[in-house]
Amino acid sequence: MIPVFGTAKAGALAIPGFARAHPQTILAAAAIYAASAVFATAMLARYQQPGWVVTHVMNWAVALPALVLMAPVLTKLYRQVILGEDDRPLLRLDFRVRRVLLVTLVLSLIVMLGGLPFALVLDAAPRLAGHRVIIWAILTVAILSKLVAWWLTFRLAIAPPLGAAGMRANAMDTAYSYTRGAVLRITALKLVIYLPVLCAVGGLMLLGGLSPLAQAAVLSHPAAVAVVTLLTACTEFVDAAAMALAARALARPRRPAEAADVAGVLSA
Repeated sequence: MIPVFGTAKAGALAIPGFARAHPQTILAAAAIYAASAVFATAMLARYQQPGWVVTHVMNWAVALPALVLMAPVLTKLYRQVILGEDDRPLLRLDFRVRRVLLVTLVLSLIVMLGGLPFALVLDAAPRLAGHRVIIWAILTVAILSKLVAWWLTFRLAIAPPLGAAGMRANAMDTAYSYTRGAVLRITALKLVIYLPVLCAVGGLMLLGGLSPLAQAAVLSHPAAVAVVTLLTACTEFVDAAAMALAARALARPRRPAEAADVAGVLSA
């Protein structure tokens, strides 16, 4: 079982050691985050259109380049946390990086699609004024789709580190198998890790009111961009380390007969 606060603390403590051992990797990650923040701010400022759906999809789309570029960095981090590997070159673009990238893209797409119905509700609500039954029916479907997306991403949360560390080709199937019964603890773990950045972004959004354009204007302010980028970078590194620790804990053999099977999952 995963100790929530202990895993979150261990994930946070793993990052300074990784940074000391691989300063060039941290510099590369910092450059990726900085370039991504500039790119996202420029794109959203130039092509921002009214509507929650457009904002939701654009926020997802502008984050994709950074997600792709971070795959080698995260692969290196996952393998150090799980396997203790310290000598992996950052630019080794092997099948492990491809697996991490594929799984990360799938998880990102699931989150985006899960939030799309809720954005549709926010856009459609003014046009459906007076039709409360319809609004509540659509809202119920939107909330259920969001919950399903969250459940699926938490069920697959250890797939990226398993893809980096394991020999099995399908990390998602493996993750789905090993996270049975652990979804609530993974949910709690991610909530503990992401709560600070969620509070920061939520506070900035409140400054803009209910308008998507006003919120985008607040979030695109240079000071807000710098703060959110720094918090996001730190949070995502801690989350990656914590998920690697969770993968290592959940993939431990529960019976002696499973030892050989698990050795194949977590093998260099």
